[in-house]
Amino acid sequence: MKPVLALDADGVLVDFTTPALKFINSHGRLKTLADVTNWSVFDDDEKLEAMYRREIVAQPGFCRNMQAYPGAVEFGRAAQKEYTVMIVTSPYNVPNWYEGREDWMVEKLGLSRKNVCFLSRKEFFDADILVDDKVENIQGWADRQRERGKLNALPVLYEQSWNRDDFTSVDVQRATSFQSLALLLEEKGFPRIRGNF
Repeated sequence: MKPVLALDADGVLVDFTTPALKFINSHGRLKTLADVTNWSVFDDDEKLEAMYRREIVAQPGFCRNMQAYPGAVEFGRAAQKEYTVMIVTSPYNVPNWYEGREDWMVEKLGLSRKNVCFLSRKEFFDADILVDDKVENIQGWADRQRERGKLNALPVLYEQSWNRDDFTSVDVQRATSFQSLALLLEEKGFPRIRGNF
């Protein structure tokens, strides 16, 4: 049986931040990727985020047409040869989100819709490996695996500007690219993922 590799979408495979920054900047707030130092690109400005959801994200085709991070598609496709790849992504309560996200995964990665799971409480997802960019998600999953005695589970924080300086426990590993992620998996005794990503 193949190991289960659970991948987050936004912040790992898909670039949610760039279109959000474009929207923020169009509303008179100059902000670059280097300025994004916490997980919420909107800095908890609920009014601005609600406008973004309504005006941009809810539009048909937005989610389906999001840009992949460099190497994401190649990694996702190559990983399926050695792993059962699952997408574990948080729901975003707007029209067209769920279908668009599934469409993206089917079209870009060649995954079945059955391999896309919408879940905010990722600590309850059973996998051998979880790769996520949100510290709370990855740390919660790591803690839960440890409590369950699943000591070979591998929690991986995918580094971005918003999590680079965040503290995690020693059992959480970090990856800075898909190449470094592939090497980390192999170092930890998981199947090698071959490819150029």
